[in-house]
Amino acid sequence: MRSLRAWLLRLVALFGSEGRDRDLAEEMEAHVLMHVEENLHAGMSLGEARRDARIKLGGMEQTKENYRARRGLPLLENFLSDLRFGARALRKNPGFTAVAVLTLVLGIGLNTGIFTILNGAALRLLPVPHAEEVVAVSQTYRKLQGPVRRNVRQNASFFSYSEYTAYRDQNDVFSGLLAYAPFVEVNMGGAHPQHLIGALTSCNYFDVLQVPPALGRGFRDAECIAGNTAPVVVLSDGLWRSAFGADTSIVGKRVIWA
Repeated sequence: MRSLRAWLLRLVALFGSEGRDRDLAEEMEAHVLMHVEENLHAGMSLGEARRDARIKLGGMEQTKENYRARRGLPLLENFLSDLRFGARALRKNPGFTAVAVLTLVLGIGLNTGIFTILNGAALRLLPVPHAEEVVAVSQTYRKLQGPVRRNVRQNASFFSYSEYTAYRDQNDVFSGLLAYAPFVEVNMGGAHPQHLIGALTSCNYFDVLQVPPALGRGFRDAECIAGNTAPVVVLSDGLWRSAFGADTSIVGKRVIWA
């Protein structure tokens, strides 16, 4: 409790510090004059009397700094002092100030944008049940020169579909193993054609993630058999609302893709 009270007193002392500094300077000057008078009565010259008085009292500036350190919060005081100095310097150079502020704004905006993307893509958990248990599986090919990661369309560690099914059928580690290929470009036909970015997924995609579609159904195993000529699409909520006006009767209807 005493430490908290002392800290609060130091914090309060930051306000009105100029007045306290003046009082300290006046008090120290009074002590100097008192010693000077004593030295003059002892027969010293005025210069010798002042010099001797200051020696007895010690360094004036050092004494002031020690008093300020005991009275307030030196780190915070130094920060505020630097802040005031910086503000004065910026006022004297408005052109430099404008460039500095613009640079800060651009830097902060860029950092915020990068963090938002990183947070959404890598840091934040997926909005699915037991998201902390969801992991990404990759594979490494080994050569004489060391491990090599295969690249497909500039993306590392992609599996072929046959490789995926082999891992899936022999999996005894995970509760389920799904596959997907993101960033697949398609064109939706009809009265209002649109260029869309979608994803190809394995038929157990929604089952493994434990996220059933809000309307209609997910994929059936038979729909992932090679040679299937009737592919099924699951629309995102955003596309369902923007392209189909949130029409619930769209379930089961045919959509033209190219």
